[in-house]
Amino acid sequence: QKILEADGLAPLIALTRSQSLSAQDSSLSAIFSLSFDSEALSKLVEFGGIPPIVQLLVSPIDEIQALAAGIARNLSVSTDIEAELVEAGVVAPLVSLLSTHNRPAQEHAVAAIKNLSSSAAHKVRLVQDGALKPLLSLLPHAEASLQEPAAVAIRNLSAHPKNKDRIVSDGGMPYIVALLRSPDKTLQEHGAVVVR
Repeated sequence: QKILEADGLAPLIALTRSQSLSAQDSSLSAIFSLSFDSEALSKLVEFGGIPPIVQLLVSPIDEIQALAAGIARNLSVSTDIEAELVEAGVVAPLVSLLSTHNRPAQEHAVAAIKNLSSSAAHKVRLVQDGALKPLLSLLPHAEASLQEPAAVAIRNLSAHPKNKDRIVSDGGMPYIVALLRSPDKTLQEHGAVVVR
């Protein structure tokens, strides 16, 4: 909060564009910590912070990628901000992160896509940008931090008729049937909503 009061967010955003990886990492770490605060999220947008965050989602450095994905996840929670996030091109790099070896980035990406999938405005766009197949591939995952948000995202996406057809044509039904057979009642419910 003190960094916001001291107008320190704008210089932190500027440092995300630095050629120094250390400066990028440090600034992203500070922004990530701030991004749990709604006022900080609004300021981040106001000061032009979304484009560099989106660019850093494709960083070759795992830590930088994960921090950028965490910030994108926190931004995606806000219905006031999500449209700007999508307009800035966040969907394609988030979809790529669904298949990454970088587990923290992957967890943030699937959570961000889950958040974006709840908006009617983004349901078709997410599927058009290739989110469906990697989300389906996360369903049999043993870790709830990946499986549960992927199931919610597919449930949300299936609310659009075009997406329901794509789930079938992309070979998703065996994954959905596996959800129905899951011992986890919540996962069963997500599967049932997809097939109704």
